[in-house]
Amino acid sequence: MQQLLTPENIDAVMKVYHGFHDAQINWVVFRPSHIDNYIVNAEAELWVTNHSTCKAEVVRLIFHELLEMRFSYNSKYDYSNIQDDIAIGFHEELAHVDFGGACEPRTTPDDYRELDRYFICKSVSLTIVT
Repeated sequence: MQQLLTPENIDAVMKVYHGFHDAQINWVVFRPSHIDNYIVNAEAELWVTNHSTCKAEVVRLIFHELLEMRFSYNSKYDYSNIQDDIAIGFHEELAHVDFGGACEPRTTPDDYRELDRYFICKSVSLTIVT
């Protein structure tokens, strides 16, 4: 079941997954929408601890209608885990996602644009796979 992440529920979701801290990144994919090739969506599958059940889960974050993104990787210092936390903020009716560098609060869209891994999209949803 896909859950749309909103300003009203994001704090509860982040609490359950402890900000996705140290989650294992299984994969990240980018693909054009089957409706319109000018629309690109992205998905990230993570192996993460659900702190309300104390069990590991596989979840997918779906980034709908990407408007902007950066996803860099350097094998000398990056690894396949979320390095700090994921932060998701909502500004100007868009979702801004800090994909793993959230050691400091992000308060403006430009704060997200300074990062090596971020997504700006129309919306974000979460699906629990296992």
